[in-house]
Amino acid sequence: MIYSAHGFLPKCASEQAAELRVIDATCPLVTKVHVEAVKFAKEGYSLILIGHRDHDEVIGTLAKRRR
Repeated sequence: MIYSAHGFLPKCASEQAAELRVIDATCPLVTKVHVEAVKFAKEGYSLILIGHRDHDEVIGTLAKRRR
C-alpha cells in the first residue's frame, strides 16, 4: 500500500497496515502541516484551515488534528 503524497487518514493506516507492506509517500511539506496543526491544537489554539473540504490534504490535516 502506498499512502498518497497528500496524506492519509489515521483510520486507514491502522486498518490496512497490519496486512500490507506500507510505503508512506506523504510529502514532507504536508507532514509538516499535520505536525504543526497537532502541536497548535494541543496548545489550545483555534485553527483555521483554508482549502477545499473534500481535498485529500484538508481531510488528512483535520483527521490528524482530531487525534
